[in-house]
Amino acid sequence: MTMILLIESRSGVLRAVLPHKCGSGIDGNPTVFYRLMPGSTAQTNKFHTFYLQQRADNGFTWADIKVNHPLDYETIKEYNLTIRVENNGAQQLASEATVFIMLEDVNDEIPLFTEREQETVLEGEPIGTKVTQVNAIDKDGTFPNNQVYYYVVDSPRNDGKDFFEINLQSGEVFTKIVFDREKQGAYALEVEARDGAPSARPNSNGQPNSGPLPCPNCAISSFVPRLDLVSLFVVVSLIILVPFSLPSYLL
Repeated sequence: MTMILLIESRSGVLRAVLPHKCGSGIDGNPTVFYRLMPGSTAQTNKFHTFYLQQRADNGFTWADIKVNHPLDYETIKEYNLTIRVENNGAQQLASEATVFIMLEDVNDEIPLFTEREQETVLEGEPIGTKVTQVNAIDKDGTFPNNQVYYYVVDSPRNDGKDFFEINLQSGEVFTKIVFDREKQGAYALEVEARDGAPSARPNSNGQPNSGPLPCPNCAISSFVPRLDLVSLFVVVSLIILVPFSLPSYLL
């Protein structure tokens, strides 16, 4: 059995994985025929994820195993392939070999928020009051590719950036000021999620999976690094203080 490690790829088709050579064992008749045997599951090449190409070299026939479809670690982590080779004799003889392929995870998934929400904070609450907690999930299969960190978006359009802060790891959102409903009754806060390793996507320049959010009406490749954003609409609620001695008919 041969074991190889292969980096997952969403676009890496037609790549040579492993060359395999064999002789016929018959003098004067070097011809052999290779087949990649399909199995009953995706892991055993039921859907022809891999295929063979034969080539002759110095009296041997080589079979190059190549990738036919993109490989995704989060879908299938390993493959078990069976190669069958037959000679061209009067009594055809055959042999089989097993190739075990393990995929290596790369940082190709984007952290996505699980909810959008509106929250309320009471006016007059002290600085550091918890407003809410956001959550994003990165579907990469290994750490730190699936580690998620949270940030307040530093942008002129984010009118809540100076009034709230977010915990880097937990996603908890806290107040930075004491709110007064008479000054402003609502704030739009935009936060982002980034993962914890350099992106494996094209044009990422070694940065985590974060970057400008693609315009929904623009034709942008799905492989462009991006981030996921969540906008929190925070409403400041008015507190009405009722004196203890106030008659009930005035309430």
